[in-house]
Amino acid sequence: MKYLIILLLTLTLLFAGCTLFKEPVDPNDPCSALEGAHRDDCYLDAGTCSKIKSDVVRDTCVTDLAKKSENLEACKLVKDKTTQGFCESEIAIAKNDPNLCEEIENVYWHDNCYNKFALEEEKGGFCGEIFNDIQYMECYMDVALKTNKAGLCLILNNPDQGICLNKIAQATEDVEVCKKISNQLNSEVCIAKVAKLKDDLKICDQVTFNQLRITCREKITE
Repeated sequence: MKYLIILLLTLTLLFAGCTLFKEPVDPNDPCSALEGAHRDDCYLDAGTCSKIKSDVVRDTCVTDLAKKSENLEACKLVKDKTTQGFCESEIAIAKNDPNLCEEIENVYWHDNCYNKFALEEEKGGFCGEIFNDIQYMECYMDVALKTNKAGLCLILNNPDQGICLNKIAQATEDVEVCKKISNQLNSEVCIAKVAKLKDDLKICDQVTFNQLRITCREKITE
């Protein structure tokens, strides 16, 4: 009997503790009646970021509010540095201000910010601000092909440089661009393709490889 009384007292204290530490429900706040993730999601939808317990959900909430208000300072309230960089990048894009990209500390979002402006404004100069070597080259390639500016291809390393020049030469039907390709065979294949595109036998005469020159003429006369 003694043990039963102790057990009942223990259970009573446990239930009393659960009731004591449970967060009160605010009749004016429907989200307060919910618990855990459901409560956080409710506050996220309401834009009440300060009441969200999860750091991840709270950062998402702050980022959403910062984007809506185009408030760069609000991004500093985001705890996760990667998410903070995303927030800052979104503000730079929303404000259409590439200068804000430079203020982004997270390298990934710093680079993505400049890459987006390079493509949207068709300016290769923004590509030069990118730190990541691969994205740096891809940015120049993308802008070059979008604008048909062969000069940007020359910044690239081979074989990408040749690929870039070849595509622009065909897009613009410009033999002179083919001649910028450092590999002679690839350069003359490019010339032959432009000759076919322009249906111009005279261009085939610029091909020095005999068999390729013959093929060039055959494709036009067939």
